[in-house]
Amino acid sequence: MGIYIYSGNEPYKIDAYRHKLLKDAQMPEMNVQRFYSDFSREVLDACMTAPFLSDKRYVILDLDAIKPLEGKAFTEYRKAPNASTELIIIVRKKPDERLKFTKALKKDGFLIPCDKVSSEQELEKVLLFELKKAGAVITSDALKEFTKRLNYFGLEYMNLNVMVGYLLNLVAVSKQITIETVQKFTPTFEEADRFKLAELIREHDMTELLRQLNMIDGESAIGVMSLLLSAFRVSYKSKYFDMKDRTKQRIVFKEYKSDILKECISVLTKDILAIKQGLMSNENALKHSCVSCARLLNK
Repeated sequence: MGIYIYSGNEPYKIDAYRHKLLKDAQMPEMNVQRFYSDFSREVLDACMTAPFLSDKRYVILDLDAIKPLEGKAFTEYRKAPNASTELIIIVRKKPDERLKFTKALKKDGFLIPCDKVSSEQELEKVLLFELKKAGAVITSDALKEFTKRLNYFGLEYMNLNVMVGYLLNLVAVSKQITIETVQKFTPTFEEADRFKLAELIREHDMTELLRQLNMIDGESAIGVMSLLLSAFRVSYKSKYFDMKDRTKQRIVFKEYKSDILKECISVLTKDILAIKQGLMSNENALKHSCVSCARLLNK
């Protein structure tokens, strides 16, 4: 086919597909190139370059979203791909399947979904496969306890790569994994209560606030911060307008003065912008904004 677009919330599957394609690469130092962020003219040139002493050349493009593929360079290449190039595109954020462009890629056979496994049986099959490769075994009750603790189906950010990493940590302890080994060396992952954050910020409960924040994955940071920003804005507007008929949202911070609310709005707005501009990591921006707002409300 020549063009492979792997996208979804299961990086384990993406890695498996990529490794399968690259295993036959000859002279990889010359015939494998990797790019990030955009399908630029440089990427297009790499795709059109002939392989060096080989039948195939591999170009890997790592993207945060599918948007860059809508540009002129990819459109041009998509119409007439180089037969000697395998173009592997990894899209971290799952594209909206309702969009016309996404539908076209799917129809052409370019888009390969890599979503999380859908059943406990599939999950256990992968984990047992990885254990076999590592020359280890696990009792059935230990496997159940392990999957329960890592909460694969309950947590949006939990994936097979993370689970395999914890599994190999157990293998380093013992090749015969028992339930006692799992209970001693595997942490329990629970879902963060995002709607509780506002209450914790009000109460200035820093210990519980930081515990909840540590359970929120980086990809969700902007969404969580946006919810908090909305809550602060509604509370701020309630100082000047009759909100009874304007919104069904609860006015979370109604007892605070408008100047304090305005400062919190400013903190959240600046930190969201800092994420988008690459000035702060998602995790640091989320913690900074929540802790700063808690201190402002309780100064």
